Amino acid sequence: MDAHDILVMGVSGQQGGAVACSLITRGQPFKAVSRTASKIQQFSEAGCVICEADLSDPDSLARELEGVKRAYLVTSPFEMGPDDEIEQGVNFVDAAASAGVEDIVYSSVSGCDAAPDVPHFESKRIIERYIAGTAMSATILRPVLFMTNFASQWCLPSIQSGALRLPILPSRLMQMVSLETIGDFGAEALLHPSAFGGRTIDLATDELTMPEAMRLLSHASGMPIRYEVMSEAASYEEFGPDFAMMFHWFNEVGYDVNITGLAKWGIELQTYRQYLSGASWVRNLHQAAGPGREVA
Repeated sequence: MDAHDILVMGVSGQQGGAVACSLITRGQPFKAVSRTASKIQQFSEAGCVICEADLSDPDSLARELEGVKRAYLVTSPFEMGPDDEIEQGVNFVDAAASAGVEDIVYSSVSGCDAAPDVPHFESKRIIERYIAGTAMSATILRPVLFMTNFASQWCLPSIQSGALRLPILPSRLMQMVSLETIGDFGAEALLHPSAFGGRTIDLATDELTMPEAMRLLSHASGMPIRYEVMSEAASYEEFGPDFAMMFHWFNEVGYDVNITGLAKWGIELQTYRQYLSGASWVRNLHQAAGPGREVA
């Protein structure tokens, strides 16, 4: 396909960037879109068309979607809130439908149809339903907890101090997924809509308790890291009500993805151990731990 046939939103972000890299690995150029084009200039070296558009600006979306056949969409509630996420999703879907886009791949979240009290889950469910009301063929990808979340601002500082503190019960198995796997599924869905179109696919590649995850991280980094449980009440102050309700849902319901069933797609399912072995932030922990540190 021509580079103008496929469009990927959010290329400067985690999921959009993973899809972009996977497409490039497969030799497929595309229209790479970011709110700030200067952040993604490196993709031009792979034959991609660098574009600047904003999900809050319908005119910019209409301009870049003109002539596009297949599009990848990812939205986020973390800058302006779930209501704005819904508006941005609707903006893109409307623009895509008007431009004659045939296939859309949307990255949602696993469990969004079973967690109405979690605002940033519910916003994605609403966007899913809006997409379903169009004539476009759609693939909905629903990833679980990102493995990269351990390197986020709400996990890494406590990990660096030697103890990850979250309100997730120690006995609760938490399903996780790597960005590489999300990217590969997104790329394959864009390249093979006849196989993926019309499907909702929940994505998880491993399943661990938080203490298990920290033991594996300890061995990978050489730095002893334990897990401590935060009370749900404290989580409201630490993370805010949206995340606090998500953690409550984790403990009471949680993700339930058939991981072994994903093997039929022939896409590598990166495990947590594999992720840790290649993560630069884990290597940085190892360097900070220094020689002679014993792992708990």
